[in-house]
Amino acid sequence: NTVQVCTAVIINGYEIIADLHKGLSEYMDRKDYKTVDDFRGKVAVKVLGTHDIDRRKKAIAHIDYENHVAPCVSACPANVPAEAYVRLIAQGKFAEAVSVIRSKNPFQSICGYVCHHRCEAECTRKLIDQPIAIRALKRFVLEWADKNNIEIMGNDAPIANTTGYKVAIIGSGPAGLTAGHDLVKLGHSVTVFEASKFAGGAIRSISDVKFPISMLDREIAYIQNIGVKIEFGSALGKDFSLDDLKKAGFNTILLCLGRNFELDGLKMTEQRTIAVDEKSFLTSIDGVFSAGDATHKSNRTIVNAVADGKKSALCIDRYLKNLPFETMPDLIPVNKRSVLIRTIEETESPRVSITKIDGVEQTLSEEEAIREAKRCLACGCGVGCDRCYKVCIYSGVDLIGERYYINENKCDGCGLCVEICPNEAIIMIPIEPR
Repeated sequence: NTVQVCTAVIINGYEIIADLHKGLSEYMDRKDYKTVDDFRGKVAVKVLGTHDIDRRKKAIAHIDYENHVAPCVSACPANVPAEAYVRLIAQGKFAEAVSVIRSKNPFQSICGYVCHHRCEAECTRKLIDQPIAIRALKRFVLEWADKNNIEIMGNDAPIANTTGYKVAIIGSGPAGLTAGHDLVKLGHSVTVFEASKFAGGAIRSISDVKFPISMLDREIAYIQNIGVKIEFGSALGKDFSLDDLKKAGFNTILLCLGRNFELDGLKMTEQRTIAVDEKSFLTSIDGVFSAGDATHKSNRTIVNAVADGKKSALCIDRYLKNLPFETMPDLIPVNKRSVLIRTIEETESPRVSITKIDGVEQTLSEEEAIREAKRCLACGCGVGCDRCYKVCIYSGVDLIGERYYINENKCDGCGLCVEICPNEAIIMIPIEPR
């Protein structure tokens, strides 16, 4: 209605009028209305007085995020919200971009150097000219934070063990440390047992060639700072057994070992990998989980190992809380064709040129990063699109992490967000009038 439109303009500025006009035009096309006069008698047969209108809320909006994410997000094994941090970089909100990046993966700085960037391979922008340089943008903003002493490495006091559960993780590679990172954040006590004198696993073997080893040490220090304990020189089968860990009070054990590892009572596959239930990561021994290279026959990237660590952490959390295992929902990308249609006026814009010295990519400048990030088409739901958040005059859309959620207590059921959503990702769910 008029009040909602005027309020939205006051809150967001006149630029939102273009979005509202576009939404109206698309609605008229769907209804085959030629002029605004065609609305007569269809929207309301008569104008009612204030006291005659039933103002009870009859529906609540719902954002179907999982089926409308940006292709770059769904392509990432760890589902890192690339669209969100790219759009924040475009707005010059570097600190916010860093916060979004660090929330999903404790090894993001390293991924900024060595990730195989599947996100770029699926970037919709590639259908116009060239994909967004997502990995280079991630690297830029994390190095910006480091140079400007923006605290991202977790120097706060360790996170408290609020659940009372203890988890033992054997192996300090990317899968094990990521799982430890996530489990501590879920309130569990975590101890990692590492056979060597250093943490990092396979990542350490490629450091100084692909990235500075000091960066890996900072990432590990961050994981320790938030509460993950690491015991070095502790090898399974030599210094302790699974029974020893159980006697020490550990409620669950996560095996994140290299390949060709065998243990009595542990079922192996024909490929000599540890047999695990695909849904739960449980091995043949109750309470013992496994993730990472030991469960896969082919070589895995760092981001694949990180994804394994994240998924296994969620399974362990549910096991400890005696909850049924649930498969993480697949994130479905938006239709690229629909994105191209609504961005038909987008002109070609050359991708930033990334300089290499001795085969190593150099970091973008601030100006280059902002210019490159502005090429993003903002395909999917969440931070980067923001239209539902901007148009709601009732503050009924909450931002949690990189996603928007409808606040059922504040949503008025007006449906304005439904009409303005470019991906048609918002629906109205009927409720009992109240």
